[in-house]
Amino acid sequence: MEPIDMRAERREKIVYHLETCFNTINHMLIGYVTFYLSYYSYTRGFGKLFTWHIFLCSVGYQFFMAQSLLTLYPANSWTYRYSTATKRHLHWALQAIGCVAILVGIVIEIYLKEDAGRSHFRSDHAITGLVSLIFIALSILNGIAAMYTVKIKRLIKPVYVKMCHYLTGIVAFVIGMTSLALEYSPRMLSVQHKQMLIAFTTITTALTLIGLPAEQAGVFVLPLDPVERHLLAHLVVQRSVGVVGDHLLPRALPFAHRLQRTVPVQQLEHGHQLLEL
Repeated sequence: MEPIDMRAERREKIVYHLETCFNTINHMLIGYVTFYLSYYSYTRGFGKLFTWHIFLCSVGYQFFMAQSLLTLYPANSWTYRYSTATKRHLHWALQAIGCVAILVGIVIEIYLKEDAGRSHFRSDHAITGLVSLIFIALSILNGIAAMYTVKIKRLIKPVYVKMCHYLTGIVAFVIGMTSLALEYSPRMLSVQHKQMLIAFTTITTALTLIGLPAEQAGVFVLPLDPVERHLLAHLVVQRSVGVVGDHLLPRALPFAHRLQRTVPVQQLEHGHQLLEL
């Protein structure tokens, strides 16, 4: 009979290759849609303000927002070798650039409608864009609070702050991508191109988010990886015998910890203790 450790290792390899495959497809689709919409903006002419609305919002959501979320994905092709701190910095930088681009794009559209005497936020595209912007603002505020969870932990538990940051960020991204898809109209694109972009946008949204719920769901019950995704103080063990952590429900204690490799002491973040067996 095959040892349990070997079966688990084989499953890990299969999952890893699948994650890598889907991540590569996702990057290709993100790149294609971003290039397509950028080229479309170029053909319209950047001398028109409305072109900048299309370009900035498209690039802001489709590229920078998507890539900022992917930095948190362990199987992401261009960040998996980076440290947790570097991933967080990249996440913040990409998120900031995307938010500025989106905000400027929306402000341009508001100015154009105001100048033309037209009503604001009447279409589904405009309403979803506004709602997404609101959730982006909430996500930024939660993200700032998440950076200082140690200082405010007496007021609110860190897990709740980070949960709100994850959820508001995901909602902002999904609604923003929905807003983009709603603007793919025949007046801008042919029917074939419209259907293609809607399909690609839907796929990239799903593939960008597919790893996040699974990776972050454990945050609310048990940290998945004490080195890469630390939230609570707990023991790090060198064998898969389980982890005992602070503030965990008793029924969560028997769960096996996902990390099953040796962790150098210098890699452990604050709040960890190494238990050598």
